[in-house]
Parts: sequence; C-alpha cells; structure tokens
Amino acid sequence: MDIRKRADGGNRQRGNDEKNEEDKPVTTGEKIKRIRQHRKMTQKELGEAIGLGATGANRIAQYEMGYRVPKGDLLQKIAEALDVKVENFFVSDKSATDIFRLLLWFDFEHTDVFQVDITQLDQTLPPVDVSTTVSRMTQPIQFTGNAVTGTGFESDTPVTVLWTPNGMLNTFLQEWAQRQKEYKDQQITKSEYFEWILQWPDSSDLGGVRQPKREWRRKPD
Repeated sequence: MDIRKRADGGNRQRGNDEKNEEDKPVTTGEKIKRIRQHRKMTQKELGEAIGLGATGANRIAQYEMGYRVPKGDLLQKIAEALDVKVENFFVSDKSATDIFRLLLWFDFEHTDVFQVDITQLDQTLPPVDVSTTVSRMTQPIQFTGNAVTGTGFESDTPVTVLWTPNGMLNTFLQEWAQRQKEYKDQQITKSEYFEWILQWPDSSDLGGVRQPKREWRRKPD
C-alpha cells in the first residue's frame, strides 16, 4: 500500500495575499455545518435536538461561523443528534487512528492531493515480510513504477511512497484506496463516501472480511 502525494498540489497560481486553501484546516464549526447539511437538518432543528430551545438556531449559526466553540459535552450532544462519531470534531494526533481520520477528512475536502494505490507484487522478486524488523533491515525492499509528479521541471520527479508494516493500518489504507476508486469511478456517491468517513472505523469492512458495524451505502429504492 502506498499513498502518493502530488507535489504540485493542483499547482494553482496564487498571489502573496491569497490563502492556500490546501493548508486551511476544517474548523469544528465548518464540520458541524457540513454534517448538518449532509443530514438535511436546519439550524433550528439541530438546536432543538440538543436542547437549546428558542435560541437554538442562532447558537448553531454562531458555532458554524466560528464565533463560538461548543464545549465537549455539547459536542457530544451535537454528534448524537447528527448520528456521527464525536471524534469527527476533534483534531488529534495521539494515535494512528486519529491521524488516519484526519487524512480521510483532508482527502474529502481537498480532492486530488492524496492518491492511495495498492501495490502489485512483482513475481520475479522474492517477497519480503515487512512486518518484522529483521526482514526490513536485512532484505532489500523494492518499489518500482512509472508514476511522476509532472512538476514541469526538466525531468519529472518520481512520486514518494509512504507505507506501513502495520497489518491493520495497511488494511485500512487498502480500504481507503478502494473507496477512493469507487467514488472516482462513480460507483458510490459523494454522500455515501462522506457517510463512510463519518462512521469510520465502524463503517470499515476490513477489506471485505466482515460486515461493517455501521451501514453507509445508500439502500436501493
């Protein structure tokens, strides 16, 4: 499994005063708004659902615009009302799971920055068990391919590969690659892809070996 990052990041020209949208984080308020709209709820409906009463719509608007930030207990109520995992609203790097969730959100907000692909084994080379430190240190690991960033310089730059020897995390990355492909091939909708992210890891099928704990695909009419 590898994650390929485009070095040009879309290569848009920006003036000195222009904001780089790719570096702009998604705020808690923006996440609340995106998920609320995804659920087709009004600000008033969300406010009432979390017990804010008559002033609920105004308070939700303040959260979404960043004028106020909801505290932890209220975020939990918002997550429950929107039927999503509360971790979606946190920015954390305490675990690989936290970082992976950040990558999923970033990928959804900034398409074409990360490309996740599953490597193909070269049958002419002996396989290397990368799950063991000894194997990684004593046996050569080879990644070959024809992918370049196309930065416009005299010679194109090969993509950089980020991979993991962790079997479970590698499975998550493989599933991400599959969801990316399904979305780009229009096999799933943007709404379904977003729902998969919102419910992850409960939405994970671990590469097709289990039924997800939370269904995210839209049921046919």
